[in-house]
Amino acid sequence: MSENDDIRNAEIRAEVNSIDPEQRYSEELRAETYIKLIGMRDRFEGGDLMALAEALQLCIGLYLLVPDWVRTAWLEACTRIKQYEVRSWDEVLGNRVPPGKHFAAIKRRHHLAAEVFTSVMMEMVESPATPIDGYLFEVIAEKYGIKKTLASDYFYDYRNDPINKDEVEMWKSILLKVPRK
Repeated sequence: MSENDDIRNAEIRAEVNSIDPEQRYSEELRAETYIKLIGMRDRFEGGDLMALAEALQLCIGLYLLVPDWVRTAWLEACTRIKQYEVRSWDEVLGNRVPPGKHFAAIKRRHHLAAEVFTSVMMEMVESPATPIDGYLFEVIAEKYGIKKTLASDYFYDYRNDPINKDEVEMWKSILLKVPRK
């Protein structure tokens, strides 16, 4: 690390330390976040370009120093855009809309999937003995005016999408704290 990097890191630490403590996150949460960043790095190195944007968002949102891999990849992406090496940000950050799909339909499906997922999790918190089965999906589906198989698909698609991993983990930790009846 160069002297300039040391100065830059000291300036960033001073800025972070000047933030109101109520707005800062615990050291435990920061440690968990760095572990998540390792997973994001692995995803990015495996070709998941969106992991770069997620990592940058996470660092900025938690007032964390940006890891070298994020800084390097972000600067390379910006350079590629500035020098017209790529046509759009989609080429450096990935495109969440698969070819041939419509953005509005994907957005509606994502939001409905999030609602279905949250409804299932809330049911599990309110009634811990409730199994995640066809009957539960039937109840949830009725609430949103969809078929139970679609509710099931939405739930599992949302749960298994890597971009929702943090939320899924949060719900798992909540469920572990709920007393079983």
